[in-house]
Amino acid sequence: MNTENLAHSPRRSRRGRGFTLVELLIVVAIVAVLASLALPAFKRSLESAKTVKCLANLKQLGQATLAYNADNQQLLPPAAVQYSAGGMTLWYLEIRPYLGATNTSLPTSKQYPYGRNLDVFYCPSVSYDRAYPHTQYACNNNVFINTGSAPDEMRQTMFIRIETPAKIVMYSENFAGIDSPNWPEGGWQLPANVVKSNPDRWFPHRHGETVNMVFCDGHAQNLPRADVVTNFKKYFGDRELWK
Repeated sequence: MNTENLAHSPRRSRRGRGFTLVELLIVVAIVAVLASLALPAFKRSLESAKTVKCLANLKQLGQATLAYNADNQQLLPPAAVQYSAGGMTLWYLEIRPYLGATNTSLPTSKQYPYGRNLDVFYCPSVSYDRAYPHTQYACNNNVFINTGSAPDEMRQTMFIRIETPAKIVMYSENFAGIDSPNWPEGGWQLPANVVKSNPDRWFPHRHGETVNMVFCDGHAQNLPRADVVTNFKKYFGDRELWK
């Protein structure tokens, strides 16, 4: 009996013992290595999803603008109108009703509608206070008229003036931080006559080395940033179409 007990006791001891400190450290090290390998892939996947969402935003803005155009005698919204009586309206405020916004009082009220803007106007790769109704997408000022401090009557572009809508950008991501410190990565217009002299400073690196934009026919594309910078006139035109 004693001999049998002695023979079985080491086996019971082996079954009952836990992990040693060395074994635990090895497991932790393996988990850490696997996590370090998976993290970059996860970040790439997350950024890819943000790029797709940003592109979808621009697609919606393009479709809303074409709907506005259809309802307004083939006129595109103005880039901006500064009312002499105070207040102003901009392209992204004009198309809000076509994106499901409930505030449809503009522009007849001639009051700037302070308040939160719709998520569709913001790139998901940028995060900061969005209480001000601004946007991180810019209109092409070769297409949209910026009236500045003009009289109350809007000046708008006839869509028919765009000879190749599938080749000319309507809205694009832009970087306006240099000139608009209060909105570090948002600006509502790309002044083509200014941008063409140094386009590299106007396009962000939000999605690696690519830029999202929507064209005047409503299709959206993710394009190489270097190509957009090098061939700015190819995408934005070489003159103001509304003159």
